[in-house]
Amino acid sequence: MRPGFSSYDAPFSDRSSKKQTIRFLGQKFTLPARKGVRVFDDTRRYWSDSDQHGAGEHAGRYQPGWYSVDVPRTGTTIRVLKVNKKGVLFIRVN
Repeated sequence: MRPGFSSYDAPFSDRSSKKQTIRFLGQKFTLPARKGVRVFDDTRRYWSDSDQHGAGEHAGRYQPGWYSVDVPRTGTTIRVLKVNKKGVLFIRVN
């Protein structure tokens, strides 16, 4: 999937995403709603250079390693404290 679709279900927020239905190669796919992600911790591994969808007939298109980030693992955390009614995030960076 293109990065816009695959990252839609991983909001950095205290709010959940809504489900999303897309069409790809003539097939309909529904991405389920997901809980918001309140904490980013760069000691975790977020980067993937490939997965089961990166090969085969459509190899070379939208492979995960092209749009994920290999973070430096400095111990940095970013925590969502709250989101106001206008959608502004208040965060803490450690």
